[in-house]
Amino acid sequence: MKKAFFLLPIFIFFSCNYFFQLSSDENLTKQIERKFYEKKVPVDLFFIKSFEWDNYMIIGCYENPKIVGEREGLDLKNIYNNSITYSDNFALLVFLHNRKSVKICKLDLDVKISEDLKYNKK
Repeated sequence: MKKAFFLLPIFIFFSCNYFFQLSSDENLTKQIERKFYEKKVPVDLFFIKSFEWDNYMIIGCYENPKIVGEREGLDLKNIYNNSITYSDNFALLVFLHNRKSVKICKLDLDVKISEDLKYNKK
């Protein structure tokens, strides 16, 4: 019985990473895609002011967010379980704030994003 009480908090702690995963913001995705398809030019993300973000990155098909985060020194724990690792149907637009992922969008592969704020190592 004591083991169960000891193991329960450990189980809950490790499962929290699974429960607190970000999901794609469908409304924001539609806005970005609509802007691209209207003019067929790269979308300038400066119009997004509904949440705090200071940078972005695009994770491509079959890339593992955990490996990308470790390589770039970013906190992407809340998108580790994203299906981008196994998919070639979309690119994952990741909005960052203080080097941590705060929102994601699953974009069509042909949607182009302006390079003005793209994440670069510092």
